[in-house]
Amino acid sequence: MDHAAAPGPTHEGRCDYLYFDDDADSSGGRVVSLELKKGSPRAGEIAAQLQAGADLAQRLVGDDIAVGFTPVAAHGGRMHRHRVNSFAQRENQVSFRRTGYRIELLKCGASLNEALRRSRMP
Repeated sequence: MDHAAAPGPTHEGRCDYLYFDDDADSSGGRVVSLELKKGSPRAGEIAAQLQAGADLAQRLVGDDIAVGFTPVAAHGGRMHRHRVNSFAQRENQVSFRRTGYRIELLKCGASLNEALRRSRMP
């Protein structure tokens, strides 16, 4: 999402990827706001980037299409328990369509499906 041709404003933080999935087997699709970090991520920084992705996804999808949403932070570093717990705090939730979503943590190299199974769908 950092490419000059990427949609959305360039002056605010952005997530690394937006993933759109139209799952024919479920009641609708899913949008994933995804941020990748080499080391141990900080919840506040990641939440802001994932929120920018959620806001952009809302503008792209609109209100007429039923979709689920999952914010995911994939990281390569070890995380102490207090840092993991900071992702569960209310102020670090990502809002999509007036609902707060907990950031799903994923170790780099793990399947994205792992994080999607843990997340809740509307």
